[in-house]
Amino acid sequence: MLIAALGVISSSLKVLAATVGLVTLSDGSMCSGALLDPETLVTAAHCVFDRGGERLGVASIRLRQIGGESGVASAGAIRVPFEFDPQRNRQSTIVERWDVAFINIWPTSTLPPISIAAPADLLAGQSVLQAGFSLDAAGELRLKVHKCMLLKITHRRGVEDPDFGSLVHDCPAQHGESGSPLIVVVRGRQYLAGLVTARQFGEGRAVDMSVFQLVVPQ
Repeated sequence: MLIAALGVISSSLKVLAATVGLVTLSDGSMCSGALLDPETLVTAAHCVFDRGGERLGVASIRLRQIGGESGVASAGAIRVPFEFDPQRNRQSTIVERWDVAFINIWPTSTLPPISIAAPADLLAGQSVLQAGFSLDAAGELRLKVHKCMLLKITHRRGVEDPDFGSLVHDCPAQHGESGSPLIVVVRGRQYLAGLVTARQFGEGRAVDMSVFQLVVPQ
């Protein structure tokens, strides 16, 4: 049985070992993220800007393996796509596909990273896990994992389509959910499907990381 702080996930998903990050910004706000490799954490780009569009610093990073160990790290360079407009992103979901920030961390982490899912491995109606930090009823900060579903996947190449490069999901909204990884299990391995970025008309929106990887090579 996974530790209680992980919330509602079934025993069949015990194999998951991805590492989730809690990013605390210099203004006191927080977001979640996912460890892509030993020195890179990925989160939502809008998390690292204030409401005026100014870049924020990262005060601290806490890492937590799902069902496993914890760690801490400091933030180095932060890379955000040139196309991301923090002012426009506050008003519209049209730039969700660029809402990604890569944070270099040090020291390098020994916790398990997660690979990005391939487009062919994402299907509407597929179960996903949303893993992110949020406050519980007692006000304690915990890593929670929710099982939910992908409702729509947009892999079309029409860059003027506002939904291009986004995922629609029914995962619950929670404080600190921005940048939360959506995880799919394919052939017994976990992959990063997307990052939670916004809600629109009651539905969750996420960056489709498989498309982002194709559009903006890292």
